[in-house]
Amino acid sequence: MFIKTTAAEHVLKCIKENSCVTITGSSGVGKTATLRHIALQMTEEGYDVLLVTEPSDIVKFYNPTQKVLFVVDDLCGNVAVNLRDFQSMELNMDDIKYILENKKTKIIAACRLQVYQDEKFESLSVFNSCVCNLQSENMRLSKTEKQSIAKLYLKTKASEIADCHDLYDAFPLLCKLCHDNPKLDIKNFFQNPFSVYETEIDKLLKNGYYTKYCALALCVMFNNKLKEEILTEDVNEETRTIIENTFEACRLDRGTSRLSLLYELDSLMHIFIKKELNMYQILHDKIFDFFAKIYGQKIMLCLIKNADSGLIKERFLLERKDGMDQFITIIPTKYHQMYIQRMIDDWSKGKLQDVFSNINMKIPVFRQKFLCYLKTLDMSHQRQLAHTCDDNYKDTVLLRCCFIGDSSLIRWCLIHDANINQSRCDGVTPLIAACHKGHTETVSLLVQNNADLDKCSKDGLTPLFAAKGQGHTEIVKLLLENKAKIFDRRDDSSKDDRIPIAIRKMEPWSIELYLKTLKSGSEKRRDLTLVVVGKKGAGKTSLVRRLFGEELTNLESTNGIEIHRRQCKIKSDQWTKKADKDSDFNKRILESVVEQLYLNEKEQILSESSPGMLDKNIYPNIAESLDEEEIVIDDKVDVIYGKIADDNDVIYERVVDKDEVNNDRIESSRQEIDISVPVLVQETDQPSNEIMQTSEQIASKELSAFSDTDVVLKDDEDFTTLTLWDFAGDEEFYATHQTFLNPDAVYILVANLNDKDKDNANHEHGM
Repeated sequence: MFIKTTAAEHVLKCIKENSCVTITGSSGVGKTATLRHIALQMTEEGYDVLLVTEPSDIVKFYNPTQKVLFVVDDLCGNVAVNLRDFQSMELNMDDIKYILENKKTKIIAACRLQVYQDEKFESLSVFNSCVCNLQSENMRLSKTEKQSIAKLYLKTKASEIADCHDLYDAFPLLCKLCHDNPKLDIKNFFQNPFSVYETEIDKLLKNGYYTKYCALALCVMFNNKLKEEILTEDVNEETRTIIENTFEACRLDRGTSRLSLLYELDSLMHIFIKKELNMYQILHDKIFDFFAKIYGQKIMLCLIKNADSGLIKERFLLERKDGMDQFITIIPTKYHQMYIQRMIDDWSKGKLQDVFSNINMKIPVFRQKFLCYLKTLDMSHQRQLAHTCDDNYKDTVLLRCCFIGDSSLIRWCLIHDANINQSRCDGVTPLIAACHKGHTETVSLLVQNNADLDKCSKDGLTPLFAAKGQGHTEIVKLLLENKAKIFDRRDDSSKDDRIPIAIRKMEPWSIELYLKTLKSGSEKRRDLTLVVVGKKGAGKTSLVRRLFGEELTNLESTNGIEIHRRQCKIKSDQWTKKADKDSDFNKRILESVVEQLYLNEKEQILSESSPGMLDKNIYPNIAESLDEEEIVIDDKVDVIYGKIADDNDVIYERVVDKDEVNNDRIESSRQEIDISVPVLVQETDQPSNEIMQTSEQIASKELSAFSDTDVVLKDDEDFTTLTLWDFAGDEEFYATHQTFLNPDAVYILVANLNDKDKDNANHEHGM
């Protein structure tokens, strides 16, 4: 059921005119309903609609030839910014920007107002480009629209709430809840919905329905993500203890059967509970706000000690503050130390993001109190905490402190020998974080402690350009005064259409090598990937045999994945087996890469700015091997030499004649792989006939990323190389198959039409 509103019409107009639209507003104002309505409208415009939960799915399912609308609900969290979701979005932001340049691709997202207003959200520029706030003057529900919604849901009872239309922003949600639960006193519910739910919870306790009371408490305990398997299957000791402690707090025996909770949850279905993907949840986020507040007051100690770390970071404050969410629970002073100890426990378990994104950590007074408590711990424990990394994104404690910009916590980290240059999984260092956030005092402190001023992230962002991009001129000046290099490797390739997305996600030097090698020319490879999928016994293997004209004898079910390669004549039913002799396609690529590597090396040796040294940014594999301090130019012996250690710690000496270095002519052959390149010659105590061709070996490794030596190149345009993947149909393989799915492949879905199983097309294991 949906009433067309002015806001919905405006959002539809915006998504037609823009590549990305963000719908925002508080819980219950109709964001999700509007999102779904607009998605349905866009199907009439010829768009395929894809609901995504991970930013990487946008990149994964991007199709440049198809009109696609990606739909994202609860963008980056539903109470506060979920750092895991936020950082995942940041990691994919460049790719998403690139994708949206294709006018056929659009994104529409719904985001809670408090999440959108968080300062972190500013960096997600794509989702700030066109914002529709459903609570703004020009989009909020009119009196007529509210009356229409009330009549739709409440029928003849709509008149009972005529004077309640403006009491709450969540008017559409309240109407729906009354429709779904006819037993509610409509007038009383609209006047104070929180007190209605509080009264219902009190009734459960008063009438001795402790198991129902406990079932709802567990939904809060697990932060509205109570998996069915927790109540039906074996669980670890920690989870068992949490459940038993909740039993005790809810006046149940610790030995109560978990299955009894399952029965009570089912009895509360559609009243308080819903079930999605084998997970029990409170009906709506707004109602969960109520329940978190109610149980936060009733079983506070049990929640502090046992609740999910996500609930701990979002739902409790030690001190009341202006503008705080009315459903946040204030912790009495006598429990402050217990709460801080719980945060330390989460820290010890590697949950750094939950600890340092805790809403209390935004308050300087709390951070000071938190640090004072830290210093009371045993020194060995403090050191262990200072060196802990986050389980998911490998954030360090120092990095998290630099995002916050707390100098006292940063000094504490440095006192305990935290690695000042250690980066997280995307290459962001503490200095980059501080520069991006504009924390001048923090940057100065890191510089004084010898932070690497030029270490860049995986996408090539340096501290200098992190500060410059955010307009932090004072930090830019500070870095330049301390001799920070002026270079930014992100601009070279982020929007180059010649570079595939897979290559653009590599480190900057690999992108540079790809572009330089591309200048030597290109060749066509006519490849086709065909993927055969279906349930076990559907006949996939038989179909593959028939495609290749083979006998249907001795058939066995596929185990895992079987891969077949054939030469296929275009526009014909003729097949040929893969030739035994490999073509020289890969050899020609290898020649080009080796030549480029040699040119890079030669440029570095002759460089006036750093004679005899290799630029780590352009040529890291060689630069990491060379001991740069031992590389010198010796005019007396007319050689350039340095020492290199291989995996067996055998030292080799690299010798290059200076006349050869100064020779502009590169002795190489387009037809032969034996290109003249600098070689590593063993020292005199090693056999002289063992020669390591460094550049060629490095090139061979790099080629493995984009060249398959098993596939034959046919210069004849009548032929293409077919790679056929036969996926096993056993359920235990489903989870692994998605790893091998390719958006450029052709898929054949094989089904047994005699199978009446209604779950044949079940999307849970689909592509």
